[in-house]
Amino acid sequence: MNEIFSIKTNSKTLALHTLLILLGGSLGAISRHTFAFLLPSLQATIAVNTIGSFLIGIILYRGSIHAKSHPFRYFFLVIGFIASFTTYSTFALITFMSPRFAIFNILMTYGLGLFGVISGKFLATNFNRGKY
Repeated sequence: MNEIFSIKTNSKTLALHTLLILLGGSLGAISRHTFAFLLPSLQATIAVNTIGSFLIGIILYRGSIHAKSHPFRYFFLVIGFIASFTTYSTFALITFMSPRFAIFNILMTYGLGLFGVISGKFLATNFNRGKY
């Protein structure tokens, strides 16, 4: 896992990675905003965190993903899109501001998040074996 965080770059590579993060992050933030517009706050937060967990499960278990071998997947999807799409800070705020729903929010967010990663891993593993 340390390979993910240790990449040596030159200025051209750094500019490309920054552009990938910018584009992915923009799309992730717009997607997050769309969920916030379509659903009530609590449901939107649970939905984006579950979907983000599912996506990262697929991406990370689909194959070896790190900055050197898959810069698009890593910088655009993981650091850019998924990081701006999922919302831990919103999760914490909603949990704090809604004491009536705090336990529900915590259980649903972590339970569905874990389920999302496991489902993504299952799908990616079976896809790698040619079952899908």
